[in-house]
Amino acid sequence: IGFVVPLISGLICLAALGVFLSGRLTPVERKLSLLLVGELVACVICWFSLIVYATDATLFVKVKAPFYLCMLYAQVTTYHYVYTLTRTGREVRFSAWHYIIPALFTVVFLVWSLRVPEDIKIAIAGSDGFYVREYGIFGFFFNSNRYVFLLSNLFYSVLSLRRIVRFKREWAVPYTHL
Repeated sequence: IGFVVPLISGLICLAALGVFLSGRLTPVERKLSLLLVGELVACVICWFSLIVYATDATLFVKVKAPFYLCMLYAQVTTYHYVYTLTRTGREVRFSAWHYIIPALFTVVFLVWSLRVPEDIKIAIAGSDGFYVREYGIFGFFFNSNRYVFLLSNLFYSVLSLRRIVRFKREWAVPYTHL
C-alpha cells in the first residue's frame, strides 16, 4: 500500500491547485500554478510508469517514450518554476530549448524503437540491464533511465541553485542596523 502514497498526495495537490486556479490570479501566479500542475502530472506519469516497469515489461515497452519525456520534463518544469520566481525583469525569457531538447530526445527514441522488434524490446525491458547482442546500443539507451534522470537532475539542480544565488545576491539588502 505504501507505493500508492505518492500518487494520492500528487492527486490531492492537483485538486488543490485546480481549486486555486479557479480563483482570480495574477499572470505570474497563474503561470507558476500551471507549472506546478505540469510538474505534478509529469510525476504521476513517472510514478505510473515505474509501477508498470516493476510489474509488466510488455506494457512498459509501450509507455517508455512518455515516461522518458515526463522524467525529463519534471526537471525542466522545476527549473522553469525557479526561473520564474527569481526573475528580476532584466533577463531574457525562459528558453524554449529546455522543452524542445527532451522532446527531440523522446522522438529519436520513439523512431528508434519502431525499428526494433517488440520481443527484443520486451526482453531488454525485463533484463534489468542485460542487452541482446545485436541491439546493444539500443539496449543501453533503453535502460538508461537512471543515468538520464541523474544527469538531468544534476544539471537542472545546478542551474536552479545558480539562479537562486544570483537572485539573492542581486536583491540582498545589507543590514545597516539591528
